[in-house]
Amino acid sequence: MTTVDKQVTISDKAELTFEARLIASGDGYIANIELLSEEINFYKIEGYDLLDSFTKLRQLLEEKQLFILCQGAAKNVHASGMARDMSFGLKAYSLELNKKASLDQLVEIFDPAPIEIVCSIEEQRAFLEKWIASPKY
Repeated sequence: MTTVDKQVTISDKAELTFEARLIASGDGYIANIELLSEEINFYKIEGYDLLDSFTKLRQLLEEKQLFILCQGAAKNVHASGMARDMSFGLKAYSLELNKKASLDQLVEIFDPAPIEIVCSIEEQRAFLEKWIASPKY
């Protein structure tokens, strides 16, 4: 069983910033994320792995113009199928344009990320498409 219990930062990328407790767990079949904070409603999300649950949480937060400042929300972070399978969605690649993905680029999706690299799900998908189209050296 995978379990993560972390303090994370939530921001509207303008004026509002606050801390929340993120509890993520999974048994290899179902992953759950709970987000607890005085500033927003309690969220409990279920998905097929931790990244799926995290993405669903991000969608709910984005509807309120909020972003979770974690590596999994960084513009250049993407999990391959193998990375997801091997880590139950806990690890993903921090990609660089024109470079092949490598094991030393793996990050944990719940680790902190600076506000400057955190973006929307759509912006993250756009970066992935750009990375896929770029020549790799």
